[in-house]
Amino acid sequence: MICFVSPKDTGILKSVGKLCSGVCGCRILCLLESYGRYDNLVELWMQYNDAGEKTAVLLKYSGDMTVSVSDNADISELREFISAVGAVSVQSEIPLTKDFSEAVIMLLKSRRDFDIKIFAEQHPLPEVVYSLMKQCSGEGFSIPLYEDFLLDFSHRMRHGTALCRAVMHDKTAVSFAMTTALSESSAVIGSVCTLTEYRHSGIGTACVNSLIDDLEDRNVYVVRHPQKNEQFYRKMGFENHGTLYIKNRR
Repeated sequence: MICFVSPKDTGILKSVGKLCSGVCGCRILCLLESYGRYDNLVELWMQYNDAGEKTAVLLKYSGDMTVSVSDNADISELREFISAVGAVSVQSEIPLTKDFSEAVIMLLKSRRDFDIKIFAEQHPLPEVVYSLMKQCSGEGFSIPLYEDFLLDFSHRMRHGTALCRAVMHDKTAVSFAMTTALSESSAVIGSVCTLTEYRHSGIGTACVNSLIDDLEDRNVYVVRHPQKNEQFYRKMGFENHGTLYIKNRR
């Protein structure tokens, strides 16, 4: 059985937290913390089994559905529900829709230190960051419209639900990394990009490593294209951990 839950229910965070883990769970908790207090921005549902145990949590934000499931979730019911709700996109760590694409989830297993003395700025301006992302778009990731990025970036930075780092040169960002999801126990690093002429110099590694420094004892994940950047993350101590299934109708 799938039931709607008010995102404003402050006690739900602890309840969801027991079920939510991994990349999708971290994203759900982050979105609840970021937007759950505002009317109609977030919709949240729980799936229960016959014994009344929570078996899955579903969150819809701006048309995008994120699903975190337990081993005993009713997959058929979840698929029917997602189809009925009509989400613009769906992501989960098991295949819940047809015609999905796959991304590789990596987990930081053993932190490695690098003797690279490069300063990474903690609070870069959003327009500077977006300019860099735009130059690197199409290389394994796409970027949102500037207005959407600015609203989400500014909101999450202001409410402490995102961390980011940028390496600057002549007032221009040449490398950037941020958390796309952040909770008390986990973090997902994304939007990692470095200008072509600055690659293979250690700058990108230093930028990501600086971000990891502030994530302390959290479980740290990255999501990458299946054919890209595996060695870049492996040298920092990440190992393949699973698959993210993404259905995108945009």
